[in-house]
Amino acid sequence: MFENKKLFDSSVPGRIGRVVKRDIIKQVIFSVVVLVAVIALCAGIWYYMDTSSIYAKCRLQQDEISRLKAGIEKRDSQLRLLSLRLDKLNQKMGELSALECKIRSIAGMAPEKHVEFSGIGGEVTDAIDPVESARVKYDDIARYLNSQIDKIQIMSSIRSEKLEKLLDILETERAILMSMPSISPVDGGSVTSGFGFRKSPFTGKHEFHQGVDIADKIGTPVKATAAGVVTCAERRGSFGNLVVIDHGHGLVSLYGHLNEIEVEPGQRVAKGQVIGKLGSTGRSTGPHLHYEIRFNGIPMDPERYLPDYVAKR
Repeated sequence: MFENKKLFDSSVPGRIGRVVKRDIIKQVIFSVVVLVAVIALCAGIWYYMDTSSIYAKCRLQQDEISRLKAGIEKRDSQLRLLSLRLDKLNQKMGELSALECKIRSIAGMAPEKHVEFSGIGGEVTDAIDPVESARVKYDDIARYLNSQIDKIQIMSSIRSEKLEKLLDILETERAILMSMPSISPVDGGSVTSGFGFRKSPFTGKHEFHQGVDIADKIGTPVKATAAGVVTCAERRGSFGNLVVIDHGHGLVSLYGHLNEIEVEPGQRVAKGQVIGKLGSTGRSTGPHLHYEIRFNGIPMDPERYLPDYVAKR
């Protein structure tokens, strides 16, 4: 009986040891689980913070990309506008050149050799950043287009001034040509007495005839040989019914012995306009027109201004 009790008593420490071991294992396992949980939590927090940081950076990059894209689109639009403006200016310069050539051809002037602008410069950059490089390229292109626009505007201004001078010359020449008697005062007829010394039909003496006498039937229309302003339209001495037209530039034409006067003093007449009818008023031996041309008061040979005379020359 005592032996069985001893055996029972000797097994108690063994059981206690096993319990202690199990408790220790449980504590170790718990500690490991807690440690793993803490590590997992820290890893989760770190991952969340890192992901948030990456997401924030992505948002910033997207905003920057959007801003750059908007800037590029704006610059592209500006470049397109500059290019269109340059094209229009080039087209205008072409039109001015063609007009200048035409005017010079009409005026009988040799074509002018134009000195074109040359030499385009710019800053050299060693930019590596693509955004900065794109900006620099845009600035170079914009600078180039603006410089071309400025040069064309200067050339256009110079061309315009030259064209204005040419037009002034042409207007002056046109005014002179329009004031130059260049048609016959009557259609048909014949010159019965020329310009210069002749034997007077009234006195038989030599006298200086300051015009030409063109014979035709009474009532034949008499025309202004050039545009001008009527300064006299009245009966005057030996001229009979007289019309005097001032053509400007010192040129004056006279039409004497008219049967009728159809204009008034101060009236502006066109070349070829009928100013009266041929007659035999004043000192005259028969129906004819006494036609004179004076330059700065000096009588000129009217036949030199008649188309028939020019054709014979």
